Amino acid sequence: MDPECSRLLPALCAVLADPRQLVADDTCLEKLLDWFKTVTEAESSLQLLQDHPCLMELLSHVLKPQDVSPRVLSFALRLVGVFAAQEDCFEYLQQGELLLGLFGESGAPGWAAWSIPSVRSGWIQGLCYLAHHPSALHFLADSGAVDTLFSLQGDPSLFVASAASQLLVHILALSMQGGAPGSPVPEAAAWPMCAQKIVNHVDESLHAKATPQVTQALNVLTTTFGRCHNPWTGVLWERLSPPVARLFERDPIPAVHALMDLLLSVARSPVLNFAACGLWEMLAQTLSRLSPIQAGPLALGTLKLQHWLAGWDCG
Repeated sequence: MDPECSRLLPALCAVLADPRQLVADDTCLEKLLDWFKTVTEAESSLQLLQDHPCLMELLSHVLKPQDVSPRVLSFALRLVGVFAAQEDCFEYLQQGELLLGLFGESGAPGWAAWSIPSVRSGWIQGLCYLAHHPSALHFLADSGAVDTLFSLQGDPSLFVASAASQLLVHILALSMQGGAPGSPVPEAAAWPMCAQKIVNHVDESLHAKATPQVTQALNVLTTTFGRCHNPWTGVLWERLSPPVARLFERDPIPAVHALMDLLLSVARSPVLNFAACGLWEMLAQTLSRLSPIQAGPLALGTLKLQHWLAGWDCG
């Protein structure tokens, strides 16, 4: 950080921490967050906090949300995530229980300001920034943050709900990194804690009677198979394909559009053998149960699969 910015930082933090100083425009906070991202890409976040105590004072002030505007709350949650993306800074912040006070189950979700969508969105984005190393994964599993994400999948704000689902996919993929190349993928029951929590939740949601819960689970799986092309996704499908198949036994079939999106996403996965994993049967069963109008998009998507199936040994 250049000397001029260092001199201005204490005054800036004082303004942000002062509830009488209303921040009327989110744009300046977005630009400020982008600036901090640039600084932390070039410097140590831990050193930055140690050299500028005003930053820690600002972040600690957020633990008293009644004294901070919702705009500043959302900004501070994301800023903490930016700093905590570096593992040594994460551990430093965790020692002071700042992370637990903001992202733990009894932290931000208990604030009155939690009712404001931008605060919930800032909380999710802050977690997304910090979820980049093993220490963060242990924290997410132990603090209740993952459980809060489960509840946010049904948030009345579609933006918040979508962001929560996207973050769950990110956490699942991050949890499954680090295996030795070529080594066998363990059974799902032996996966890391964060991954197990997410998979178990998806499994339970697929068995739920409420269609919104089923839809949330299907959306997480669709995004996972669309983004992640690693061998562990084969184990994931082996674990969860039975409850997916049982959805066809319901009358009517729940979350039809989400179910079609999942089947096509799985079919496009380069990791899975299209024939061996039972997708032909699922697609055929789905088409036979749908009305012509419902079946049209799935039939078209199935025909387009020739592009992905070219060169595959489908048995």
